[in-house]
Amino acid sequence: FVMFKSEDVRNGVRAIWNSQVEEADEIFAGERTTNARHALHYAENYWFWSFITDNKELQAEAHTRLKASKKVAEENYKKAQKLKGKDAETLNQQVEALIIYGEVILLQAFHQMSASYDYTRACMNLSKSWGYIQEAEKLTQKGEVDAELILLLHFDLGLFLFFLSFLPEVLGFAARLLSLLGFKGDRIQGFAYLDEVAHSESIRSPFAYSILSAKYLYMSENVFPINPETTNLANAQKALDEALEKCPDGLGFLTLKGICLRRFGKHQEANTIFEDICARYQAKNVDDSLPRLNHGNGHFNLLHWQEASDLFKDVEKSETYLRTHNATMFRAVCELMQGDIDTAHETMTIALKSGKNDGDFKSFCERYQNNAHAAFWETLIERDELVWESQEDLDAAQALLKNFQSDLGINATDKGTTDITKKLKHNDKTKASNQILYRYVQARLDSLNGNADEAIKHFNVVVNNMKPKGNFEKTIFYQSHFECADLLFKKGDKSVASDLLTKIAKDAHSSRFKSAASNGLKYIAAN
Repeated sequence: FVMFKSEDVRNGVRAIWNSQVEEADEIFAGERTTNARHALHYAENYWFWSFITDNKELQAEAHTRLKASKKVAEENYKKAQKLKGKDAETLNQQVEALIIYGEVILLQAFHQMSASYDYTRACMNLSKSWGYIQEAEKLTQKGEVDAELILLLHFDLGLFLFFLSFLPEVLGFAARLLSLLGFKGDRIQGFAYLDEVAHSESIRSPFAYSILSAKYLYMSENVFPINPETTNLANAQKALDEALEKCPDGLGFLTLKGICLRRFGKHQEANTIFEDICARYQAKNVDDSLPRLNHGNGHFNLLHWQEASDLFKDVEKSETYLRTHNATMFRAVCELMQGDIDTAHETMTIALKSGKNDGDFKSFCERYQNNAHAAFWETLIERDELVWESQEDLDAAQALLKNFQSDLGINATDKGTTDITKKLKHNDKTKASNQILYRYVQARLDSLNGNADEAIKHFNVVVNNMKPKGNFEKTIFYQSHFECADLLFKKGDKSVASDLLTKIAKDAHSSRFKSAASNGLKYIAAN
């Protein structure tokens, strides 16, 4: 008997990824102490639910379930090891036992990364999990293994190979530690495994879709928009549409769909989705702070300062949401845009204090302590949402940028010195940073408005004058190379476009940028 063949398991896993939390619990709870696969998915149900809610109470329950499921999975693994015989059923039982044990430990590692930032312990668990998955792979070579079980193994192999290939860009320290433990990712093979599983009827199809969709949205390699039909954003939209056909009520997929729409400049459509997600969270009696924050972000992107601020205030009141400091920072920007500079900077200081243990947040918030004027534009750049589909929204963004330019004296006469910059004590570094930011945003707006020549002019100012320091500035710098090259290619100037891409392929701070530049060069050569 192999557990993954059970119809209960298939229905239960589908319920997990369709956000039917109570239904999944009802299926898996009864045998969670005696059936290893039921124990795994019983824990997975709350692990995923806590992950998409960022709720500390749910994360505590997920931790408890994962700990208990590990004991059951370990006992099942030990029993499977003792099985005698070389028949197919015995082999399948042994392979599945290894997969279940490896996946329980893997989910524990992911939980340690996202919930407690315990990267050292997470890396050790990743190493243990990988050992069991490799052992399962070796076992499959000893005889005939069920095709569905092979798909489950391919999911785990794909997840490891794919995840590890991106880890150096996401968590440098963790990547170095895993490298010392002998890990090495393989992006191409990992993707092939995950794509195979996503497009199958495996119980791991939704999980595979979630990884591919997140990759397209958050770990994009195709930052060069020469061929828009094959961009990662287009692929994300396709993957999410396919995933939602299988899991139409999956709140994780709907959340990614809303973010995807924002990156297409469809901010109002995204707001409609997040409004609906908030209602669904409320119906489940769960804190809706995460979708409410996203709803606020949508109004933020549309320059609806009061609507956004009201939503951010609601998030700040939460006692269970883990990242209320994000809402505080965004509310500070809304206050600034409504004309209250002093209050905005006071609120920004509060945000920095409450989010001081969140490394990524802290690095951004510190930039805005005395320069909150830059926060709106930099937030949209960081989220890849500096885009508006409608002309009305584009015109509003352009007017706002003109105010930014005027307030901070970004012109030949003022040279970055105004009453505002004096009040905020902007130094030469901040003034230079704001000037480059202005040029980059203006180039993007010109490009969106179809004014290629003006866009190229502004991108060239960034390319020729910027001396980037941190990762954010480097992203602006090299993205300017990409987008300038894109516009030049479309105007027929392949030579200069190729020169810009060659510089990225050689000097960029990110392997993703280098890979994208190499792909862009190949595309130009073939066209």
